[in-house]
Amino acid sequence: MSTYSDVILSKLDTTTQKFNSALDDFSSSYLNYKMYPDYNEYQQIYANAQGVIDALQADVFIATNDVEKNIDNLNKLITDLNKKIAAEKIKQTAIKTRLSEISSNSNGSGLLALQSKTLYFDKYVYNTTLIIGILILFYSLFKVYSKKPQQMPTTV
Repeated sequence: MSTYSDVILSKLDTTTQKFNSALDDFSSSYLNYKMYPDYNEYQQIYANAQGVIDALQADVFIATNDVEKNIDNLNKLITDLNKKIAAEKIKQTAIKTRLSEISSNSNGSGLLALQSKTLYFDKYVYNTTLIIGILILFYSLFKVYSKKPQQMPTTV
């Protein structure tokens, strides 16, 4: 356990012990106050007991608020670390593939074969798109120039 959690737990234990004794005092003073509402001493004891319980509730609220703030800070840190881990995983996979390409063949022929495959594929795509473009161009030219010219109507 960390020191922060020890402090919070000890604070809550202390508050619990105080609350139990304050609750006993409050219950007895409440009964006396309700049975004898005109008696000022009972009113004073009841008000003091209620004030102690309110103060303990405020302490518990403050402790809970501190815990929630700490949880929010930890969540931000964890989110940041997860983003960094994801980025490092991407880098690691890229480095692993690069390493496997380099170290697969000790003489480098596998790397040359892989590079030649990529160059071949790039040229294949380039040539295919060039041929398709030329065919579309010839088709459009054929359509445009194969139309017979229309004769103009003569006016008489």
